[in-house]
Amino acid sequence: MISFTKKLSTKFHFLVNNWHALDIIFQSPCLLCDAITLNKSAICKSCLADLEWNVTFCKQCSLPMNSESCKELICGECLSSPPPFKTCVAPFNYSFPINSIIYRVKSSGEQYWLKSLGLEFCRYL
Repeated sequence: MISFTKKLSTKFHFLVNNWHALDIIFQSPCLLCDAITLNKSAICKSCLADLEWNVTFCKQCSLPMNSESCKELICGECLSSPPPFKTCVAPFNYSFPINSIIYRVKSSGEQYWLKSLGLEFCRYL
């Protein structure tokens, strides 16, 4: 009979003494540029910085606005005909690559994007 206890204990010993090796084991390629990333969101930090974040936006509908001086502004469309909701949250502007990612999720069912974007949405909140 073959005994696996020696191999298991050796592997366990390696993982306990080299816990930083788990980072290497669980690394994944960035979904946008294929660079190696250790983020939980599977999008590397440089790609996150390159995404077009919604910085200046309408307080009610979250559409991008040109004014950078005040973040508490409401756009003219919301003032003239208020939408049926109080507020909307949109962390990214609807431009490349966010628009193509949303299209891929909806049309092709590529749902692996949702975890990464969901984590970034939670950080934004």
